[in-house]
Amino acid sequence: MNDPEELGEQSPQSFLLMSLILEMGLGGLAVLLGLLFGPDPRQLVPSGGDWEGILWGLGLGILASLPLLGVVQILEHLPLEPIRELRRSTEEKILQLMLNLRTVDLLGISICAGVGEELLFRGWLLMSFAGPAPQWTAAALVLPVIASSVAFGLAHPISPTYIVVTGLIGVYMALLLIWSGNLLVPIAAHGCYDFLQLMLATRELRKRQRSRV
Repeated sequence: MNDPEELGEQSPQSFLLMSLILEMGLGGLAVLLGLLFGPDPRQLVPSGGDWEGILWGLGLGILASLPLLGVVQILEHLPLEPIRELRRSTEEKILQLMLNLRTVDLLGISICAGVGEELLFRGWLLMSFAGPAPQWTAAALVLPVIASSVAFGLAHPISPTYIVVTGLIGVYMALLLIWSGNLLVPIAAHGCYDFLQLMLATRELRKRQRSRV
């Protein structure tokens, strides 16, 4: 959701603060839109007393992040120019700012991204297109999944390849929600994937920079 040129001019600390505010702001926007126009994305989150639904959603989401992480790791190492350009773009515009952040900072960004973006793009936007769950059919869900995922990709304009990859990740998150009916599943999958991907990417970038010295 951040403008790449603006990110490149920020300090790591200001990037952290802006990221946390922006991502949680997306969640607040989703709740507000739900209250004003419906549907309310909070209805897809298990209530405080439903510990089985909460733990199941979080656990399944964490597990669902692992195959996604594996696929993205494989893609990143393919000898294709769009993939190389994707890595250069993310390193120059995002990862450089994260090298001086603590692990807890990366975790905070990842959790906020999982909560905020899933509330907005899956909890509100997808459900606005799809309608109530009892009306769901496979054919009726195709366009809502595509439309919400395209919007999700366009909200991450780091590079054309990044938009495509993020849009495909949006499809995966949408299918997780449709299959489970529990918004905690894509929230946990999104947050866990972001955290692990950031940890791996920053560690690899630090290693390469040390080897050049």
